Amino acid sequence: MSLPAPARRRPRGRQQWCPGTVSLRQPRLQPRQTLQIRAASGQIMLVQVPAGAKPGDLYKVQVTKSSFVPTPTPTPTSSSSGPIGTGAYRTQEGQHLQRDARHPVRPPASHSIPGGVVSVGGVRFKLPKVPHVLNTTSSAANLSTKDEYWFDRTCKKIKVALAWDEGCDVDISVALMDKKMELLDTVHYKKQTSSCNSVTHSGDDETGEGDGNDESVRVRLRDIPQRVTHLLFFAIVYSKGKSLTDVRNCTMSAYMDKTTQQPLLFKYPITPPANAKKEINAMCVSMLTRIGAFFKLTALATPCRFGRVVSEVMKWNPIVIPPILEANPPRANLRREVYVGAERAKNLYPQDHSLIGSGSADPFVVFQLRKTKLITNWITKNLNPSWNQDFHRPLGIVDAAESKPLLVLVYDHDNASDDDFMGGVSIPGSAVYNLGPGKHRLKLKLNGTISHELNAFKGLSEFPDPGIIYFSVELQDLPFAF
Repeated sequence: MSLPAPARRRPRGRQQWCPGTVSLRQPRLQPRQTLQIRAASGQIMLVQVPAGAKPGDLYKVQVTKSSFVPTPTPTPTSSSSGPIGTGAYRTQEGQHLQRDARHPVRPPASHSIPGGVVSVGGVRFKLPKVPHVLNTTSSAANLSTKDEYWFDRTCKKIKVALAWDEGCDVDISVALMDKKMELLDTVHYKKQTSSCNSVTHSGDDETGEGDGNDESVRVRLRDIPQRVTHLLFFAIVYSKGKSLTDVRNCTMSAYMDKTTQQPLLFKYPITPPANAKKEINAMCVSMLTRIGAFFKLTALATPCRFGRVVSEVMKWNPIVIPPILEANPPRANLRREVYVGAERAKNLYPQDHSLIGSGSADPFVVFQLRKTKLITNWITKNLNPSWNQDFHRPLGIVDAAESKPLLVLVYDHDNASDDDFMGGVSIPGSAVYNLGPGKHRLKLKLNGTISHELNAFKGLSEFPDPGIIYFSVELQDLPFAF
């Protein structure tokens, strides 16, 4: 009996590229509109409508040979000399480009990035995926129009500042929007605090004199209500007879809002378009968008013709703001309540030594998440205690961007002195979130040193084994806010 010949695998090598031409026509085409082209193999490429195209015009895209790249990415080089444009796009041999002009689609969203793995107490915990590469806070970024800045987990409070040369009164204002593009609240020099207390204005500067920032807005990212999906930042010229064309050296910057130091996150200049008219006295300079548990800031330069305060700008420019929000759709944040319970511990290190015997302890467990603590009862003179105590009220709420850890600390109860730290574990809050809904029983090796204050073996030359703890973590999903 002869065996069938093995299937011949397609050899790997340099992909072959072939030129081609595709013609597109759509009644509602707009200049510089980005269209999505899907090849027969499933590859997605982007093409931009030429600047001179008119609705209903027929224009062609020339597909030429290009150097091989593992992941095809769009490199539009459209001409602006009329309705006929040319672009270079990578396509495999034998593929046909097709486009359904009746159903325009948005460019594909960025893929999630694995969050990594962290080891705690001999157990490997997976961190949740992030929607995009997060910007590091160690170095500042120079942004330009349409650039994005993704805030790291450590950015809880930021300060967005506006600076300009003297000569006119420029105000920084914020509009808080929901998913339905409805205005929820505004913050400006007359109303310096939002209703949710997450956005605060520094006050009015009518001249712009002096060095440094003139006006600023503080935003507590973790305190923004879940139903708020966008924060629009405006630079509005309040001086009568002045417009954006009269503003000189206007820049916007953002800092981490800390008490000790405020490192610069990003900075970019605000310049009105070259064809800006004298009547344009407001500009949407940036937008903060909620993407799940994370926030991204998009640098904009969208002029608004009417309005001297933010409420007027939002009301009198109905065709300017909606396209900005549609181009940056939000994503709801899935949060989870954390419930904990202490089961037992094994082979704890004794803290109360005596002349006779090997020593003992009166252990109890402290669960801590941020500033909330849950404490169990103590077990008298037992190095292998069994608490079997579940807490029926939540320890806190976590999401994929949680930066604070879940602390599980074991102490020895003392009546005459302070309780002695015996060991503990510190699990990243985002790793706790990533465990998923349900009850999880964990067995972790205790660590004798959690921080400088929590050190069970101060003054000892050798570090003994602090023992093992068994506890449970239960997560329950909360409903979406929108």
